[in-house]
Amino acid sequence: MARQQQQPKAAQGAGNRGKGAGVAAASTLSDAASDTPTKASTRATTTSTTASGFAARAFDNGVLNPASSRPPDLAELQKRLAARRESSSPPASCAFEVYKNKVDSAVNEVTMLLEVSGALLKDHQTKGYPRAASQAFTAFPRDVGFNNELSAPQPDFVEGLEAAEYRPFPVSSQVPGAVLYKDNPRAITLAHVAGELKGPGKDMERARLQSAYDGAALVYARNQRDPPGHAAVTTFTTDGKQLYSFAHYAAVAPTEEEFDQDGNGDTEVEYHQYQLQSITLVNSHDEFKKGRSWLRNQQDLAKEQSYALKDELKKHWRQRHRAVRKAHQTATGAPRTMSGADDVTENVNIQGGDEVVSNAGKVCRKRKASAPPTPHSTSRHWVDVLGAT
Repeated sequence: MARQQQQPKAAQGAGNRGKGAGVAAASTLSDAASDTPTKASTRATTTSTTASGFAARAFDNGVLNPASSRPPDLAELQKRLAARRESSSPPASCAFEVYKNKVDSAVNEVTMLLEVSGALLKDHQTKGYPRAASQAFTAFPRDVGFNNELSAPQPDFVEGLEAAEYRPFPVSSQVPGAVLYKDNPRAITLAHVAGELKGPGKDMERARLQSAYDGAALVYARNQRDPPGHAAVTTFTTDGKQLYSFAHYAAVAPTEEEFDQDGNGDTEVEYHQYQLQSITLVNSHDEFKKGRSWLRNQQDLAKEQSYALKDELKKHWRQRHRAVRKAHQTATGAPRTMSGADDVTENVNIQGGDEVVSNAGKVCRKRKASAPPTPHSTSRHWVDVLGAT
């Protein structure tokens, strides 16, 4: 049986997995696509997120369901998300009654998004940390493994730092899958949280499949830095009445042909989804407050991790600039110039070999051209960008 293996080319098919790992999980488009005119059209060569074959295709690509998953850092994550929030104005019982009435009268998915956003989700009110609704990931690389032959991820809710916040680190060229939208310097980048919402009477299992695919997309970029099993990405699904939260992580699994004659193992990446919590929002005022708190803790954790990763990337990028400049000065005896980091130009493709050349008193660090990265490279990409840490 063909399996998705580590190969130089990212665009490669995946056959039947043959491991009873669980039901496939994937989809990003809402059931009520007609409600939202911004929903992206699907290429003829890909399987739509609403097509009957989408789940099976995603499973073949390595996107697994909660029954197959359990993150090693589960206890720490659950403790953080279940923590009591310090709030001067928790929702009163009257707010709960108003919310329940609005959810009962919601006519479609868009209405549900409005009601949930207003009552449950936190507005960070932070410059450079936007949110987006029902926007396809137009800049996400195609056919990198988990999304082979599938349409682009398109969660109903996602938030994160803008690409411009990562300057001077060139995040778009250095981290495949980090920037979510094309031709937009303010595009959400390296997001850590996403959500799928359903209108009244819609299939919540479909929402779970969608969130599994959304989570895999966010993990794809983040995973290149994290050790296997680290759950830095979370998602949620809700129909306004029931709220589910999930942790997402990637793990390397051996293929059926674990080792070749030289003892080197071929590996594949599996994308896991683990259910953290299920809360009935309309059951009682206490449950409503619990769900609201849990969801906002997810948002706060995602924001915290986004800023920490951004600071780390920028710090190490500057350190590399200084190291290259110092090495050039030592080798040539050239005096230190006044223009600082601008005297050093780095054009680094995360994959490939190094080549350092001197040109008119400047140092250009280049990487040899290589095929697009695959999800199997694990932490090697980030080690190249940041150095071992």
